[in-house]
Amino acid sequence: RGGPLSDPVLARLLGLDLAGCDLRYTLLGLVAPAPLDSLTQPQADRYVAHLASTPPRRLWLDTRHGFVTAEELLGPQGELLLVRRLQDYQRVGGIYLPRRVEIRQGESALIVEYRSWELDTGLSQSTFTRGIPLDHLAPLE
Repeated sequence: RGGPLSDPVLARLLGLDLAGCDLRYTLLGLVAPAPLDSLTQPQADRYVAHLASTPPRRLWLDTRHGFVTAEELLGPQGELLLVRRLQDYQRVGGIYLPRRVEIRQGESALIVEYRSWELDTGLSQSTFTRGIPLDHLAPLE
């Protein structure tokens, strides 16, 4: 907040008010953790998880495939502020990520389609020790 990608700047750039959402979760198609408030089953193969978060959120769960297919952010009177649709999941490392993330708010939409992912496996020890004589290094555990 207040940095180069603050909420007002993002709202101007994207045409969407992300209401303080974590941009990493939002664009990658991950669901930010929050306590479960209630669970309903509107269809045989669908559940709706109501989360106790600010703002309140609803997750649409596909029980046949085990994925979140949509996330809805709600206003104070239960009005729909933002809808995020998550589609075409693929295994990436040890998790599943959607290849398509669609975010809609009113007439504005942002669609992100991932063709591939590069996993961050961390930096090697040699990256940190380059140029340091070996007798000055303590073993890393």
